[in-house]
Amino acid sequence: MTALLATLAEFGFAHNTVVVMVGVTILGAAAGFAGTAMQLRGRSLLSDPLGHATLPGIALAFMWQVRNGGEGRDLPTLLFGALLASLAAAGTMLALGRIRRLDDDGRLALILTCFYGGGVALMAMAQQLPAGRLSGVNVFVTGKAAQLVQDDIVMIAVLGGLSAALLVAFWKEFMVLCFDVTLARSSGLPTARLDFLLLLSTILVIVAGLRAVGLILIMALLIIPPAAARFWTTRPVSTAALATVFGALAAVSGAALSTLAPRLPTGPLIVLSSSFVFAVSLLFGTARGTVTTWLRQRHLREARR
Repeated sequence: MTALLATLAEFGFAHNTVVVMVGVTILGAAAGFAGTAMQLRGRSLLSDPLGHATLPGIALAFMWQVRNGGEGRDLPTLLFGALLASLAAAGTMLALGRIRRLDDDGRLALILTCFYGGGVALMAMAQQLPAGRLSGVNVFVTGKAAQLVQDDIVMIAVLGGLSAALLVAFWKEFMVLCFDVTLARSSGLPTARLDFLLLLSTILVIVAGLRAVGLILIMALLIIPPAAARFWTTRPVSTAALATVFGALAAVSGAALSTLAPRLPTGPLIVLSSSFVFAVSLLFGTARGTVTTWLRQRHLREARR
């Protein structure tokens, strides 16, 4: 990683700019890959409550550090708390799925409001601690990509790599689960465990992106690139590959734009870059693009005359 940063710095980029661009690029690629599996499973919006569910974990980890004589801003401890809280939300979501009278929208709303509301309350309690200083912790809500350091890149690479490895290892099983749950069950596949592993791959990306784009904007990186990729291809593997590329492209574009306009935050610019990629795909995607489909239908009409 050090050699990569040094190589990029030789081209005239400032060290901090290189760190930010490399970090968000890895994050965008990992989010695009993980988001594809979630989209194929029909659970893209689950990234929203899972992201918001990290807030109580961060607050509890902060309070635990302060109670034990620390300042409360140790990054690995805060991220570990976020991971545990998001896993608890995922487990609760799967458990609520067995209640037939509660639909998916109800479960999403329940998890989102309860965990996020609890997180806000815990944050208020943490603020009242004598030694509590939340100035460095609130960044996990909205993100601060401009403050990324080299250790953050390593953390993003490790968590993103674990997510990708999990998806690759169980890709065939995940695809059976996504396209035919009945077939997966009749084949003896552990559907509940596979669902949990799929959520885990997403949670790892969410935790990795907390410091860069925050628990609110990470949802965009998990949803928009896969949605854009589906306008170009109908094959799952190709969709995952394109979503990975689109996620990385949008992230590095947003980071580059933020260097040209220092007053604008990097996270929202990354989301706007993702939206631009989606707009282009919506219009000109070779599989389902609006303009492409119109031109294809027009050609067919002219051929029939």
